[in-house]
Amino acid sequence: MLVVFEKFLWFVLLFVSIYFCIIVCLSSIDRYYTKSTHIGLERNYHFWNTTLPSLTICPMERLDNTLFADYCRKNGIKGPEKAIFWDFLENLANSTYVNFQNIPQSDQIDQIIKDIGLKPEHYMEVIYNLTVDSTYTPSEVNRTRCVDGQTFIHVRQVLTEYGLCYLGNSRLGEKYSSRYLIFGKYPEFNKYEHERRLIQYLEGSFFEKDVQYTLMGFSSPALDSYIHSAFEVMKVDTNFGYTTDGVVYDPISKEITADDNLERQVT
Repeated sequence: MLVVFEKFLWFVLLFVSIYFCIIVCLSSIDRYYTKSTHIGLERNYHFWNTTLPSLTICPMERLDNTLFADYCRKNGIKGPEKAIFWDFLENLANSTYVNFQNIPQSDQIDQIIKDIGLKPEHYMEVIYNLTVDSTYTPSEVNRTRCVDGQTFIHVRQVLTEYGLCYLGNSRLGEKYSSRYLIFGKYPEFNKYEHERRLIQYLEGSFFEKDVQYTLMGFSSPALDSYIHSAFEVMKVDTNFGYTTDGVVYDPISKEITADDNLERQVT
């Protein structure tokens, strides 16, 4: 009887174990398909490369005097009307949601706009055509450019909440440009950027002590600067204020937290 009882007991235990094994397997499969999955990633320190932040610069003087004079000549705007119309367009080009009240309003402005047949939906096109895209300026001294030593970093003119600005070191596509947003056309080929080695953005490793780039070539006496992620457009809350001089920004990456002298202690 003892032998029979042992065989029966082992049979029950085997049956119960198979049953719960199946339950556990089905539960794991269900959890795999329906529940959140945590994935851990171990990174080699040689590939800890991080894209440097983007920099958007907005000049405070937008319109070009020569282009404006030619526009006025073609549309018959003369004398005091030129100064009135200039004041209107310059304030309009610098307008955003916090200073719309600064745009001058008068019967003279309304009459000028009516005489030349300028519609509100064409305001941005006129401002674009009267603003020089300084990334295409032949003179390198006056050209807006983004450089790292002998390497050019792609810089483009973009349309933002603060009007026409310049963006450097970005990983966004070419659709984010003033020409595409206004006319639906991609920016023209910039031969001056290709005079030297050209990259779209600059990456830096945790172990590189000096990774930097310079965005230069602005003739406006006042500039408004924004620093943001290379994967994002300019944001209002990343404004660093107005400046009339050269400025150096020293961003600190919080992506990697490590002990001091890590780069000299690791194997």
